[in-house]
Amino acid sequence: GSQPLTAFLVEMVDYPGNNFKLLKNEAKSPIRPGEERRYKVSSLMPGTAPDYLKATAALYADGSTVGDSDKVTQLKNAIRR
Repeated sequence: GSQPLTAFLVEMVDYPGNNFKLLKNEAKSPIRPGEERRYKVSSLMPGTAPDYLKATAALYADGSTVGDSDKVTQLKNAIRR
């Protein structure tokens, strides 16, 4: 896309027995199209089952969203706090 990414939700999807969720609000420093950022997390889960790690919702600078409506709502509610 052409819009900067301002918030996102990444989760372990359909992984049996464990879960992982990472929510990031990047509104102060949006991620530009084509830019890559790496995030360190304390959980080992993402590294043990990377095929199950999925972006489930995203918010862009122009207010557009991507993802399941429930996940987008969860993301919007979390960043408003």
